[in-house]
Amino acid sequence: MHEFGWSSWQPLYEAWLGEKLPNQAGLYRIRRIGSHGLDYVGQTGTGSMSLKKRMGMLRGVWGDMMPYRDPHPVGPAMWALRHRDNADFEV
Repeated sequence: MHEFGWSSWQPLYEAWLGEKLPNQAGLYRIRRIGSHGLDYVGQTGTGSMSLKKRMGMLRGVWGDMMPYRDPHPVGPAMWALRHRDNADFEV
């Protein structure tokens, strides 16, 4: 039997760059920095979708306009939280 655990929290902003996240499929969780509750839990699916690619789909969260057509379904909600609460996220 394998035992798995969560990796340490990383700032979500530009987490898709460099070596902050593994370039493999998996489960992930997102929360506002300073919060103990989770804002989102997701999975990358199968095939070539890695954690790095999936987090890169959230880059619109830091844009000036709400990413209504963001490739990640939680993008518009996270954008709204950032603007309403001046929040930032970790993954």
